[in-house]
Amino acid sequence: MMRQKLTGCNPSIYSSLLSSLSQLYYLQRFEPFFFTLEYPKTRKALGYGIGEFKAIYKAYVKQRGAK
Repeated sequence: MMRQKLTGCNPSIYSSLLSSLSQLYYLQRFEPFFFTLEYPKTRKALGYGIGEFKAIYKAYVKQRGAK
């Protein structure tokens, strides 16, 4: 699901998205307070709607093997 949405993206945007998702994943696991602060900022900076970004992040977390 996630790959289909991102196919054809500019490689630098795709790299930025993966970097941001990785950072959020780390914060969610180890720094929950900062995750709460960074999640909306990251979503807005990348230009995704909240529903779309939630789906992308959920797919990323699932791919990483977390709950």
